[in-house]
Amino acid sequence: MRQSTSTMRRAAAAQVVAHTLPRRWYKSACGLRHAFSLNTRMYADLFGIEKSDGNLSSHIYNASLGAQWHFAKKLGFGAEYSSTRGKIDGDTRKENLDPKIEDPTVYLTARL
Repeated sequence: MRQSTSTMRRAAAAQVVAHTLPRRWYKSACGLRHAFSLNTRMYADLFGIEKSDGNLSSHIYNASLGAQWHFAKKLGFGAEYSSTRGKIDGDTRKENLDPKIEDPTVYLTARL
């Protein structure tokens, strides 16, 4: 079975990221992309990274859901909703950080 070029690129990028992270970091990612037609696409991505070593522990999780519609051969619109959660814990209570970001996005896409 022959893999598509984009699948091979994603696999290569995942290997590069996995090799650059220290061993005490744990990463997981998954995504689903589907083209309903040449002009309409939808995607969902999940990503997480966790570090628990020594006096500092942290984790960051991201989830996004989006769609693209190309009204012309080279131009289209996209919309995405993304949610990012994180937590960083240090030795003392003063070193804790708990960011939460949720944002809808609308954008213009161009095919080359």
